[in-house]
Parts: sequence; C-alpha cells; structure tokens
Amino acid sequence: MNKKVIAGLVVLAGVIGISGVVESKKEHEANKIPTVGVLQFMKHPALDAINQGINDELAKEGYHKGKNIKIDFQNAQGDQSNLKTMATRFSSEHADISVGIATPS
Repeated sequence: MNKKVIAGLVVLAGVIGISGVVESKKEHEANKIPTVGVLQFMKHPALDAINQGINDELAKEGYHKGKNIKIDFQNAQGDQSNLKTMATRFSSEHADISVGIATPS
C-alpha cells in the first residue's frame, strides 16, 4: 500500500474513533442526573428558608431530590475556610450549577 492510502485509513480510523467518543459522551450526558451544589454559610432560620425555597421551586419544575436531580447541600457552619473547600469540591465534581446562600458563600 502506498503512504497516502495508509495515511487516509489512519485519519478515517481517528475520525470514527472520535465520533464514537463524542456520541458516547452525548448519550452519557443525556442520561446524566443533574447535580446542584448548594453551599450555605451557616445555619440560620433565614438561610434555611432560602434552601427550602430552592428545593420547593425545583420540585415545582419537576425536579425531585434523589429521583431526577442530585442536590449536594453543604453547610460551612460559619467557617470561611470550609467554604473554599466545599466550593472547590463542587467544581471538581462538575456540579451543573452551584448556589451560594449568604454573601460569603
């Protein structure tokens, strides 16, 4: 075989492989349960009410915790250093959206 045919086959195999990976990723994302990271600065009735409101509004839109959405709730207990660790975890675990409750969050 000449070099052009071999090069063409290699490119074709690469394109087929890449399209398979992209298609597989699309299927995975279509079946993926969305994750919402909720980071609350501290326990407080007003802040707790915001968290409850988030859950209530998601439920109104058809999202139910543990069924078709994952809600990762974290409370920093008023410790600023906990906020960074928890927020970084949301990022590294690829939360679809992160919600901060209170200004430091």
